[in-house]
Amino acid sequence: MPGLSELEHLLEQATKEPGWRPAFYRHLLDAEILALVSAPTLRGSGTLPAGTRLALAHLLREDGTWVAPFFTSPARIQQRALQVSHCVAMTGREFFEATRGSPLHLNPNCEFGREFVPWEVEALLKHGSLCVTPDHEILSVIRLVQWEPLDDLPPMAKSLRILYATHPIVSAAYLVKYQCSDQPSRSSWLIGVVAAYVDEMIFRDTATVLYDIDPGIVIDAIPLDVADGAIGQAISDKVLPFYRRLDALH
Repeated sequence: MPGLSELEHLLEQATKEPGWRPAFYRHLLDAEILALVSAPTLRGSGTLPAGTRLALAHLLREDGTWVAPFFTSPARIQQRALQVSHCVAMTGREFFEATRGSPLHLNPNCEFGREFVPWEVEALLKHGSLCVTPDHEILSVIRLVQWEPLDDLPPMAKSLRILYATHPIVSAAYLVKYQCSDQPSRSSWLIGVVAAYVDEMIFRDTATVLYDIDPGIVIDAIPLDVADGAIGQAISDKVLPFYRRLDALH
């Protein structure tokens, strides 16, 4: 759709593809959104003085829940066919802070929109992501690991390629199936991420994307050093990466 802002472009992509969602969430925090006000706080147009108290409008859904609507552009307000005389522009972060505890709806009744429940808002404000927090394990003993290449990549590989392309420090990612000696009956996928440095956000985003694809999926992910003389080198010597920076979509 011509004339879309970056926020609306990312929203459209995120609606269709989980790999874009972490980038959309982060952009939403700093992007300008439009919120409806239920009282004529502002006459005409202009800038509100700092500390002005706003009476934000709420909508009653068919299930009896009140939600605070917000919009990506004036066109989305018109598309919703709301009879409003006032709206205010603020960043997504400012709106989230002002509406803490309330269910929210971005672009209600529009083709591309999203609802946010209170715990998601808190996670975005605190972590900059929905923060489907991965479990962490620090190995205190040496484990023998058996791994094998995959004959075919699962569909999630496409979404992860898109995700890693939004992280400039990620240069490659590998996907194998593995077993640990102390859990011989458990076979799992292992994602190895090669990055310029270890950034926890990469693994938070990986968990978030995988959760959106399949809430019940269990996959291990580790930072991988292809020159460490250990598992990183062993995997990179025998397996082609499913993502490489040179393959990133632009």
